[in-house]
Amino acid sequence: MGEKAAAATLALRFDDGAAVGETYRPHTTAGVYVPTAIPIVSQWPQRKPWLMPSPSQFRPGPPPALTSELWARDYNEIKAVGAKNSIRRTAEQTEIARFWETTLPSIYQTGSLRSVAELPGREVTQNARLFAAVTQAIDDAMIAIFDAKYHYNFWRPITAIPQR
Repeated sequence: MGEKAAAATLALRFDDGAAVGETYRPHTTAGVYVPTAIPIVSQWPQRKPWLMPSPSQFRPGPPPALTSELWARDYNEIKAVGAKNSIRRTAEQTEIARFWETTLPSIYQTGSLRSVAELPGREVTQNARLFAAVTQAIDDAMIAIFDAKYHYNFWRPITAIPQR
C-alpha cells in the first residue's frame, strides 16, 4: 500500500516545479536581498503547492521603505539587540534566538510529531496520514516563505548593518 501511495504521489507531483534549476542572480544595491549563503530554492515560488491555491496566498505586506522611521527604528533595534556581545539582549532572548535559529521546520517538528504518533492505540495508517499532512503543510509553508522572500527581494539585517 505504501509503494502504491508513493507512486501515485510521485505521478501527481512530477511537474510541480521542484526540479527547475536555479535562476536567481543577486544584486548589490541598498535594500536588495543579498544572499548570506548560496541561494537555494529561488524557483520554489513557482512550485505547485499541495494545499494552498497559490504560493502568494499568505504573502505579507511589503517591508518598510528604507527612508521610513519604522525601518530606521527596526534597524537600530536589530543592530543593538542582535549584536554578538549585545548588552541589551537578555539571556532569555538569546535562548529563544538559538531555538529558532534552525531554518528547516521539520527539524523541530519531528519530536512533537513523534510524540503524537507514539500515543497508545494509533495505527500505522493514521500515522502515515499524520506525517503526510504535516509534511505537506511544511512544504507549502516553505513555498509561501520563499514566495515572499523573492517577491520583495529585500535585504536582511546581516547584509544591511555592515553597509550602513
